[in-house]
Amino acid sequence: MDSGVGEILARAREAQGLSLAEAAQQLKFAPRQLEALEQERFDVLQGGTFARGMVRGYARLLKLDAEPLLERIAHRFEAPDANRLAARFREPVP
Repeated sequence: MDSGVGEILARAREAQGLSLAEAAQQLKFAPRQLEALEQERFDVLQGGTFARGMVRGYARLLKLDAEPLLERIAHRFEAPDANRLAARFREPVP
Protein backbone atom coordinates (compact mmCIF):
# COMPACT_ATOMS: atom_id res chain seq x y z
CA MET A 1 0.00 0.00 0.00
CA ASP A 2 1.13 3.55 -0.71
CA SER A 3 2.34 5.74 2.11
CA GLY A 4 -0.11 8.41 3.12
CA VAL A 5 0.50 12.08 2.44
CA GLY A 6 1.09 12.74 6.14
CA GLU A 7 3.67 9.98 6.34
CA ILE A 8 5.45 11.27 3.22
CA LEU A 9 5.63 14.77 4.72
CA ALA A 10 6.79 13.48 8.12
CA ARG A 11 9.52 11.31 6.57
CA ALA A 12 10.74 14.18 4.38
CA ARG A 13 10.83 16.51 7.40
CA GLU A 14 12.75 13.96 9.49
CA ALA A 15 15.16 13.26 6.60
CA GLN A 16 16.00 16.97 6.57
CA GLY A 17 16.59 16.96 10.32
CA LEU A 18 13.72 19.34 11.06
CA SER A 19 11.69 18.98 14.21
CA LEU A 20 7.95 19.49 14.04
CA ALA A 21 8.37 22.75 15.97
CA GLU A 22 11.09 24.02 13.59
CA ALA A 23 9.00 23.25 10.51
CA ALA A 24 5.94 24.87 12.09
CA GLN A 25 7.93 28.00 12.93
CA GLN A 26 9.24 28.30 9.36
CA LEU A 27 5.74 27.87 7.95
CA LYS A 28 4.10 30.15 10.54
CA PHE A 29 1.76 27.33 11.62
CA ALA A 30 1.12 25.97 15.08
CA PRO A 31 2.95 22.67 15.73
CA ARG A 32 -0.42 21.04 16.46
CA GLN A 33 -1.57 21.98 12.93
CA LEU A 34 1.42 20.26 11.33
CA GLU A 35 0.97 17.31 13.64
CA ALA A 36 -2.66 17.01 12.49
CA LEU A 37 -1.49 17.23 8.88
CA GLU A 38 1.13 14.50 9.37
CA GLN A 39 -1.51 12.32 11.05
CA GLU A 40 -3.97 13.11 8.24
CA ARG A 41 -6.52 14.41 10.73
CA PHE A 42 -7.82 16.94 8.20
CA ASP A 43 -11.08 17.25 10.15
CA VAL A 44 -9.31 19.32 12.84
CA LEU A 45 -7.95 21.80 10.31
CA GLN A 46 -10.00 24.79 9.15
CA GLY A 47 -11.48 23.23 6.02
CA GLY A 48 -10.28 21.74 2.78
CA THR A 49 -8.92 24.93 1.25
CA PHE A 50 -6.78 25.58 4.33
CA ALA A 51 -5.57 21.95 4.47
CA ARG A 52 -4.63 21.99 0.77
CA GLY A 53 -2.73 25.25 1.30
CA MET A 54 -0.90 23.71 4.25
CA VAL A 55 0.09 20.67 2.17
CA ARG A 56 1.29 22.96 -0.63
CA GLY A 57 3.36 25.13 1.73
CA TYR A 58 4.76 22.18 3.67
CA ALA A 59 5.74 20.39 0.45
CA ARG A 60 7.48 23.54 -0.80
CA LEU A 61 9.42 23.84 2.48
CA LEU A 62 10.51 20.20 2.15
CA LYS A 63 11.30 20.60 -1.57
CA LEU A 64 8.65 18.08 -2.61
CA ASP A 65 6.29 18.34 -5.58
CA ALA A 66 2.96 19.31 -4.01
CA GLU A 67 0.69 18.31 -6.91
CA PRO A 68 0.88 14.50 -6.46
CA LEU A 69 0.29 14.97 -2.72
CA LEU A 70 -2.73 17.20 -3.34
CA GLU A 71 -4.15 14.66 -5.80
CA ARG A 72 -3.85 11.95 -3.15
CA ILE A 73 -5.95 13.91 -0.64
CA ALA A 74 -8.46 15.44 -3.08
CA HIS A 75 -11.09 12.80 -2.28
CA ARG A 76 -10.96 13.75 1.41
CA PHE A 77 -12.61 17.12 0.83
CA GLU A 78 -16.00 18.08 -0.50
CA ALA A 79 -15.71 20.07 -3.70
CA PRO A 80 -17.14 23.57 -3.32
CA ASP A 81 -20.70 23.76 -4.57
CA ALA A 82 -20.69 26.57 -7.14
CA ASN A 83 -24.42 27.21 -6.75
CA ARG A 84 -24.13 27.54 -2.99
CA LEU A 85 -21.15 29.88 -3.35
CA ALA A 86 -22.96 31.99 -5.93
CA ALA A 87 -26.01 32.26 -3.67
CA ARG A 88 -23.82 33.40 -0.80
CA PHE A 89 -22.33 36.20 -2.92
CA ARG A 90 -25.77 37.43 -3.98
CA GLU A 91 -26.75 38.06 -0.36
CA PRO A 92 -26.47 41.67 0.82
CA VAL A 93 -23.46 42.50 2.94
CA PRO A 94 -24.57 43.24 6.50
